[in-house]
Amino acid sequence: MAAQVVSGIGFLGAGAIVQSGASIRGLTTAATLWISGALGVAAGAGVYLLLGACLATVLAALVGLSATRRLGRRRSPRSMELNLLYEQSSGPLTPFVAGVTELKGHIDELVDEDAPDPPGLRHVRLRVRVRDRTALHTLPSSLRERSGVRSVSVR
Repeated sequence: MAAQVVSGIGFLGAGAIVQSGASIRGLTTAATLWISGALGVAAGAGVYLLLGACLATVLAALVGLSATRRLGRRRSPRSMELNLLYEQSSGPLTPFVAGVTELKGHIDELVDEDAPDPPGLRHVRLRVRVRDRTALHTLPSSLRERSGVRSVSVR
């Protein structure tokens, strides 16, 4: 019986793990699913003392991971989404990318498309991460000063 629970929960846990580029998400969810199955088997077997000890350990680990994640977010790079509207005749996107790298930023996503109205304008959406909190305020104004830029909005 326990072998069937392990294989079934393993299958579900594998479905919870997602790889996106260099990062992997869902490992904590998969591990929590697996330990839930193991705790269910322990309860079914009547090993309540072991069940209680394992449950306390798992809850402490999950609370600790959550606190560590919050602390990591405070120290991690800040991110923002910028929407630029610029004149197509002003050339390639190189000056915008240079503006981001000058502030030690990193572009996670860049979408460049024709603006619907008026003609001759391009709409660029950038998802940018910066380490310095002041760069969050400096970056939009820095991009507004570049030639050909009509507008910069932050989301």
